[in-house]
Amino acid sequence: MAIRLAGLISGMDTDTIVKQMMDAQRLKYKKTEDKLTLLDWKQDRWKDLNAKLYKLYQEDISKMRLQTSYLTKKVTSSNEDLVTVVGKTNAPEGSHSLTIDKLASSQYITGAVLGDDINTSSLLKEALGMTSSDGKDSIITITNGDKKKELIVTDQTTLGDFINTCKDAGLNANYDTAQKRLFISSKNSGLNNQFTITTGEISSDAAKSLKDIKNLVDYSKLTGTEQKKFNEAVALLKGKSSEEINALYEKIENNEKGENSEEQKAINALQSLTSFANKKVETDTKTAATKSVKDDIIKELYDTHKEGLSTVEELKEQIQQEIADGKLPEDTKIDELAQQRYDENIKNAAVRADLTEQIAKKIESGKLTVPEDKTEEEFIAEEVDKVYDTATQSDRNKMFDNLVNKTLASEEYQNQIDAIYESNIDGNKQVALEDLVTKVGVYSSTEADNVNTANNLAKLGLGEITKEIAEGGSSPKDSTTGMTAIAAANAEITLDGAKLTGSSNEFSVNGMTLTLKGKTEGETITLSVTNNTEEIYDMVKEFVKNYNAILKEMNELYDAPSSRGYDPLSDDEMEAMTDSQIEKWETKIKDSILRRDSTLGSLTSAMRTSLQGSVEIDGKRYSLATFGIQTSSDYKEKGLLHIFGDKDDSTYSDKEDKLMKALEEDPDTVMKALTEITGNLYKEMSDKMSAIPNFRSSFKFYNDKEMDRLQTDYKKKIAQNEKKLTALEDKYYRQFSAMETAMARLQKQQSALAGLLGQQQQ
Repeated sequence: MAIRLAGLISGMDTDTIVKQMMDAQRLKYKKTEDKLTLLDWKQDRWKDLNAKLYKLYQEDISKMRLQTSYLTKKVTSSNEDLVTVVGKTNAPEGSHSLTIDKLASSQYITGAVLGDDINTSSLLKEALGMTSSDGKDSIITITNGDKKKELIVTDQTTLGDFINTCKDAGLNANYDTAQKRLFISSKNSGLNNQFTITTGEISSDAAKSLKDIKNLVDYSKLTGTEQKKFNEAVALLKGKSSEEINALYEKIENNEKGENSEEQKAINALQSLTSFANKKVETDTKTAATKSVKDDIIKELYDTHKEGLSTVEELKEQIQQEIADGKLPEDTKIDELAQQRYDENIKNAAVRADLTEQIAKKIESGKLTVPEDKTEEEFIAEEVDKVYDTATQSDRNKMFDNLVNKTLASEEYQNQIDAIYESNIDGNKQVALEDLVTKVGVYSSTEADNVNTANNLAKLGLGEITKEIAEGGSSPKDSTTGMTAIAAANAEITLDGAKLTGSSNEFSVNGMTLTLKGKTEGETITLSVTNNTEEIYDMVKEFVKNYNAILKEMNELYDAPSSRGYDPLSDDEMEAMTDSQIEKWETKIKDSILRRDSTLGSLTSAMRTSLQGSVEIDGKRYSLATFGIQTSSDYKEKGLLHIFGDKDDSTYSDKEDKLMKALEEDPDTVMKALTEITGNLYKEMSDKMSAIPNFRSSFKFYNDKEMDRLQTDYKKKIAQNEKKLTALEDKYYRQFSAMETAMARLQKQQSALAGLLGQQQQ
């Protein structure tokens, strides 16, 4: 940077002169900056236009070129209060007769009223009196299709647990606190969705085995998903003998597959339990190994720091003396207190030693400085006392624990932990898994006995919900339990004389989807299937609308008025204008940025040409004009399309609607012709979007890569120009500085000469 003497001698405004000269120089380089600005604006315009073109290509044109878009069917029902219908492309045209003989229904169970003080937290045994015979626990079995869930009624089992078990089985279940009733239903209708709820009893041994199984897998620490998987596995294995469970485990150990799908499911279930058990064993073994090493560290610290301290026996004598002196109460537990003091003394000694080491390291690293009036040992002792004396015994104990954990975290002791873990893990796993298999065998092999329903489900306001109840329901209200049951049922219809059944009130048949709403009661409903000409017409109309919108924009961009004489504004020019004036100026340039753009012109021409051509169908030529889709005679529209007879087109609405007529009379020809014509447009646009190395990326209608390259070049040139301008500015300042220096010397010489002449005259 040149030394800048801003006209101290000459009195010239050097900064202003240099700025004016630099402004003149900057004008030489502004063209490059303008080129970059114009390129940025051009790229932004193309990005916006490209997004619109691609949307037209991907949605409207893509839809128009596919025959499936023209195969939609219009299906009507003579009584939509009883049935609505939707037609697929394969629905046969014509009329179909329909009667609805029976609607599908879900199975519904409404329980009897329970007590006012009952809620979901109420215990089944205590609050509802759901007890069983001596030595046995009740088990509630809920079966819903291939789902089977069991709930053992323990002293802690609540009404909410029963409801959740129903939900786990795939049922809707709720206890209405206002009505004081249980409401249970299948989620889907039809005979395939029947459910049963029955009760039985299991022995206390079986319940204890289940508890043991949960302990072996640490059930409470499993995630919700894992608990669900556990419960499903236990339920699936229920009913198998101990021998079968052992056989399954042997296959797991031998990596054997099940002989059939049912056995494989059982193997998978047992594998799930064993994986949970292994997980717990791994955690427990790691914890035990860590504790063992940690205990060794503590013992080592005790042995290291006990020298010079009072022994337990000496501390006992001190405590006895304190009791005798009245310093401690007579009921003081001498042995416990002596051991406590002994432990604390050792911990305190270890803490002081660790603090001493820490402070010494800080001094060595330069983090602490020893004062000149103290030795290092004195300073360390003082610092240790500061920390130690301000800490409570509880704080010191925590410091000792931190010391132990810090030691434990070292590589040496972690290796010890790993060694202990590796030596014990396999044996621990084997013991735990053998125990698990035994417990599963005991639980699964315990059969449930029939119990008196009055002493069990009746307490829930329910009765035994057997298959007979599921299929036939009950009388309006069961006289024993007060439960109301509605059986599941399949829907039954007669379509064109054929009897059909289904599990739901929605039938998919012969290309039609029927939604049943009620029985016909002797009425015959007529279903009519025709080609959906209105939907096809609307599709073509939407395509024309969107095509015209983008084509109009492209025409306006290409034929935009010239912005000759409008260049990007400099900073000085912007300062002299208002915001609105700047915006108006730049908008003028941006609107003309694609004027006479060769890429835009080529694309516009290709799109117009592809839709003006004709195709041959069954020996005849067809074009868009054949179906009344034509361009206007007004050349100013430049290729915009109109559908003659379109009621929304005020100019051509009075023309013959050739498109609708053709769709009604010969839809196949319309489909074939329009798919080929729009297919040509699709291909043309695909070609225009194909990638060109170093020039164009895929799915781009403009040369984006070439623009990126030019942007980089312009930015490099601008950077180079800035360096030149900086160097030139420094040169100007050096020249002015030299001039100022020369003038200063001249002034000094003149002063000296004047002084000399003055002395001679005297």
